[in-house]
Parts: sequence; structure tokens; C-alpha cells
Amino acid sequence: MSRKTALSVTTCMIMLLLCLSVSAGAETEHKQIFKWESLPELPKQATGTFVGVSNGAVIVAGGVWNKVWLDEIFVLAPEAETWIPAGQLKETIAHGAAVSTNESVICIGGSNKIGSSAKVFKLQWIEGKVE
Repeated sequence: MSRKTALSVTTCMIMLLLCLSVSAGAETEHKQIFKWESLPELPKQATGTFVGVSNGAVIVAGGVWNKVWLDEIFVLAPEAETWIPAGQLKETIAHGAAVSTNESVICIGGSNKIGSSAKVFKLQWIEGKVE
């Protein structure tokens, strides 16, 4: 993982953990919500990827790798030890926002070599494939 990507992921996780740890009172008992684990290294360590969780699988899509815009999708299925290629996006895209719901990853906006995009699309892990 590149240093820039690692810092971005680390910053996001710290912000998330800080938000979750805010309590209403000083006497609130804190419970461990997350278990921190290292994931296998991605096949391509791109920046600006769309990342989220769908039905227990981590999905990483798009991004930029060595100044090349990507349309690839990789998935780390529940209990898997390696990332698997899981198809391609309809176009190359990076630097958008991603929101995980219980069942899907909603990808919003971004840009590619042509320019900015206002498109919104859904990625969902169902029965061993991304739809």
C-alpha cells in the first residue's frame, strides 16, 4: 500500500473511531466495537478507490494506479485470505465517495481522464459475484 493511501485509510479510521467513541456522559462504559485486523495486500495499490462492505465482503473498485485510471473491481469475500478480481466498472473512475449499506456499496461522483462525474452507482456482492 502506498504511503498516501495508508495515511488516507488511517485518517479515515481514526476519524470513525473518534466519532464512535464520543459518549454522552463521563461515566459511560465503553465497549469494544471494532477488532482491528490487517487485510491481504491488494493486487493493485491504487489511490482514490471506492471502498465499502456489501454482505460481509470488502469491495474495492476503480482508482488510479501509476497515473492510469482503473475500472477494475476486487473483492475480499468473508473468511477469504486473498482478493479476487470481480469484474469491471462501466467506465474508469476514481476519487468519488462510497457509502456502505447493509447490502451494497453506493458510489457517488468522482473523476476520470475526461473530467468530473456526477453519476451514482451501486455495487453489491451477491452469491459470489458483484452486481
